This record gives sequence, C-alpha cells and structure tokens, in this order.
Amino acid sequence: MRGKIMTTVLLLATMLAGCGQQATGQSGKTTKSSSNKVARHTKLTTSAQSSRRSQPTSKKATSSSKSATQSNRARVQRLLVGEDFSVSPIQYNGKPINEAMDANEAPQNSVHDYSFTVYFDSANAATIKFVSALKPKKVVVSITDSTVTIEDRYRFPYTVTGDHVQFGTFTESNGQGGKLTYRLLDNRDH
Repeated sequence: MRGKIMTTVLLLATMLAGCGQQATGQSGKTTKSSSNKVARHTKLTTSAQSSRRSQPTSKKATSSSKSATQSNRARVQRLLVGEDFSVSPIQYNGKPINEAMDANEAPQNSVHDYSFTVYFDSANAATIKFVSALKPKKVVVSITDSTVTIEDRYRFPYTVTGDHVQFGTFTESNGQGGKLTYRLLDNRDH
C-alpha cells in the first residue's frame, strides 16, 4: 500500500511540476532532463529488431529461439508483476508535451488527463488509476514476446538485453486531431 501511495505522490508531483513550469515559462529545463530519462527508457536496440526479422535455419535454431522468447517473456513478467509503473504522454504530434502545451498546440490538460499509474497484479491483469479518476480500474494485460499491452489499448514494445528490459513508446490519436506518444516508466527508477 505504501508503494502505491508513493507512486501516486510521485506522479502528482511530476504533473504539478510541469503545470507550474508552464505558468512560469521554465519548461525547457524539465523537458531536457525528462527527454534524457525517456531516451534511456525508450531506446530500442536495432540488433534485437534485426534478429527478430531473421528466419531460423534449422530446427535447433527454432527451438533455441522459442526458448529465448519464453525466457524474455518470463523476464518481463518478473519485472512487471507486483510493481507500480506510470504511463504518461511525453509528446504531442512529435513535440515534447510541455512545449506543445506551452505553445497552445496541445490541450492544456494533456498530461493530467492522459497519465495513469498501473500496478501489475499478475501477468494477465493490472489495476490502473488515472489521476482524475475516483476509483482504480481492473484491466487485462497481455505480454507477448515483444509487446506489453495494457487494456487492449496501450501497446509498448520491449527488448531484452541481458538482464535489462527496455520499453519503447506507444503513439495513438487523442480523438481531437492530435497524436499522443506515451512512455511506460518503472516507478522504481525515480
């Protein structure tokens, strides 16, 4: 319970800090440090992408590939289950979200309305809580060999390098003519 409270406090503090910087026009400093954190968490390795495209040449390679896939999926499940993560928009139409809101190119409430915490109850279920919601909501989770999907909507690609898992970003329309890019962030990292 304490972890959930801390996660909510961290998410609220992050969002409030962004709102305050919009009012004072100091979003550049936060955007740069946020961009560095995002880059660290969202960078996809090209070698992992190219190895997924190559076809196995023998039964032994196929068996090894299936084993690695199951191993990667199990590794991601162990990372997620029982932990709090945050999902929040980082870009609006390809521009950093705070800059887009400051320039009135994105709705002023984008970060507040589209950010939520997610607690992975199991490999198949999670509890999400939007900042503006009164109650948390139970949702379905799917973990494949390359993607974590939350609520059959938020699809985050991932790569596994050794013991490290890197999550990519997910982009969708916000229903108002814009595109929001989200990140999945492990709350233990901040």
